[in-house]
Amino acid sequence: MKKYLYFLLSLAVLATACDSSDKPTEEDNHQPIVVPHYVLFYIEEPVFQASYSTTLKYISLQHVEGKLKSYLDDNSAEYEALCVKRGDVNYDTPRNLPYGPGVRGAFMHYMYLADDITAIDLTADREWNGIAPGESWNAFCRIETTSARRHIESGYTYNYDWSTMPEEFSDRGSIFYKAVQPELEPITKLLSDCTKEDLSFIWLPDSGKYGSQDILRLHLTEAPESISEYGLTLRITTASGAVYDVPVE
Repeated sequence: MKKYLYFLLSLAVLATACDSSDKPTEEDNHQPIVVPHYVLFYIEEPVFQASYSTTLKYISLQHVEGKLKSYLDDNSAEYEALCVKRGDVNYDTPRNLPYGPGVRGAFMHYMYLADDITAIDLTADREWNGIAPGESWNAFCRIETTSARRHIESGYTYNYDWSTMPEEFSDRGSIFYKAVQPELEPITKLLSDCTKEDLSFIWLPDSGKYGSQDILRLHLTEAPESISEYGLTLRITTASGAVYDVPVE
């Protein structure tokens, strides 16, 4: 199968990179895997959900399901085409990942949307602060997320120094756990200032064993006191032109 071919490629790379004492043994629970693409999983046709935390005063966006395209697929032509289209080729760094039957959940740290988000708009069904119903609240929303775009576009040379983590990411309730991957760069700015580049290659955390986790959070810099009385909606637009209207629960 394809994954075993990648394993053989891994061993070939390792043979030139380390001596025999560094090679995995039969007792190891992990084997370094070389796949020529940074992204191992793409999600197509995602289903999003959004919720508001009254305690921490932010909106969280999650993906709860979708169609998976992966290098583990027996027929991975669609996955390979996505990698080529998005410029994710020639990745040669071995990754120390669990290997074997039932491995799929172990690779979710490298999962991304196949159709990138290019715009997000927060709207309400009632007037607030001079903003008419259906108009954007983006000037009062600070996005908090992480992206692998610069790492991939740099030819996998750019890494973010998480010792200089933005203050917003160190706040209680922040998605600070994303700092485990230096390939990920923090994105934190007003949503009104976000470009499509900022929203490209947003990381999708593992949504399996630990349940759905946040793709991004929107912190409201200003908000009505009785926000629960407002019907909020996140309108998400993607690179292909697809539009998702996600009610904020």
